[in-house]
Amino acid sequence: MSHWDLVILGIVIASNNFSVALALGTMGQWKRVARILIVFGGFEFFIPLFGAYLGQYFAQFVEAYASAIGGGLLIGLAIYVFYGTFISQPADREEWAQRTSTWWGLLGLAFGLSLDNMMVGLSLGFSDESPWLVATVIAMSSVVFSAIGLRFGTFLNQYFVFYSQLFSSLLLFFLGVATLLGWM
Repeated sequence: MSHWDLVILGIVIASNNFSVALALGTMGQWKRVARILIVFGGFEFFIPLFGAYLGQYFAQFVEAYASAIGGGLLIGLAIYVFYGTFISQPADREEWAQRTSTWWGLLGLAFGLSLDNMMVGLSLGFSDESPWLVATVIAMSSVVFSAIGLRFGTFLNQYFVFYSQLFSSLLLFFLGVATLLGWM
């Protein structure tokens, strides 16, 4: 695997984190940027390493359900953001955004987003590439893309609240469907 292949891998994997961070940014969660980046970056680092050391038996089980769990989580988040855009009151949206960006809420999001990365780690277990290097590239890409998503979402929320939440919900929904169908 060349250095460019690693960079492309990091960017592709970080796109999920960008989408979720964009949604969190549109919900006004820039104030929790450190927490979000620590959780997302930590999962993106350790999950591929964990996958690299899994056995073949467990790999088949995880592979069968990773897309369903990750896609379902993204679609669920999309539905909630969409619901909040049209139905809920601003106080309800803020309460949900705060619950989502607690340590436990972020751990759940990061876990769902990282399941497909376990498969990347599994494939690394059969290659000559250092799992530590790949995990580092993936984590760094995730942190950078999550920060960009949070910042851009915050900007959109300041000026285009309704449209930014609608855009985030649609983006998350299509990302969830793509994950379910195995396109991501």
